[in-house]
Amino acid sequence: MQIHKYKSWIFLAVLTGLVLVAGEEIGGRQGLLLAFVIALLLNYVAFFYSAGILMWTYNARLIEGADPYGLRELTHRLAKKADIAPPEIYILPTDTPNIFAFGRSVNHSAIAVTEGALTLLSKDQLEGVMAHELSHILNHDTFLMMITAGLSSMVMYVATFLSWLAACGRTPKENRAPSSSLGRILTAIIAPFGALLVQVAVRKNREFQADLSAAELTGKPDALAQALWKIHHYSKSKPMPATAATAHMFIINPLAASGTVESMFSTHPEVEERIKRLSGRTP
Repeated sequence: MQIHKYKSWIFLAVLTGLVLVAGEEIGGRQGLLLAFVIALLLNYVAFFYSAGILMWTYNARLIEGADPYGLRELTHRLAKKADIAPPEIYILPTDTPNIFAFGRSVNHSAIAVTEGALTLLSKDQLEGVMAHELSHILNHDTFLMMITAGLSSMVMYVATFLSWLAACGRTPKENRAPSSSLGRILTAIIAPFGALLVQVAVRKNREFQADLSAAELTGKPDALAQALWKIHHYSKSKPMPATAATAHMFIINPLAASGTVESMFSTHPEVEERIKRLSGRTP
């Protein structure tokens, strides 16, 4: 499993390099220096504080006292079978069922579960999605997911800033050709799609692997398949108030998607394909 951890660091280094190149292209040496400072700050914050920021964003609360749904017992049992330290459990105050794992390492991880998942999923279905997220932790996926969320946010903010520069007619570099405005506009349009493509590359294969690992861990692939379909159904009818930069972390995309463009740039595999791989049949 260590290869996943190394790939995450390599991926982070490549993305940081791209940020530096973009900074130099946009603002010359000053842009490169600014991009370097931003990249260092972002990586530091993402490594040490992403978990807190995520929980603050979603107003999540840590399970510390009463645990009427038996989540701690369930998580400890699954973690023991997977031979990893049991993660902390957070509850997200939303009626839409969903779940995601986060953390910078196997020993510093957590799982966030919505209130809707606790009330709408059966015991076996809840076990399946918890095992899925534990598989992400075991495969060192959570670190890369958090870094991707941070870098995606930065790319989107930079794209918005470039749009503002282009609208105001500002020129970051001296003696830049008039066509640079068009380049900035194109960059502002393409950058969010680039961030989304990063999420696609990171996420889809890992979802299939986590599904299969969860099925092996619980021995109940049909329960996980049913949970995926149920979460997918509720997410379409009642999307969560999630951010685009963190949507890729959830077991099912919490944002409403409609139309061909959204399908092309989906951060998750098709639910039907995931269910087919799990149980050999469509819902």
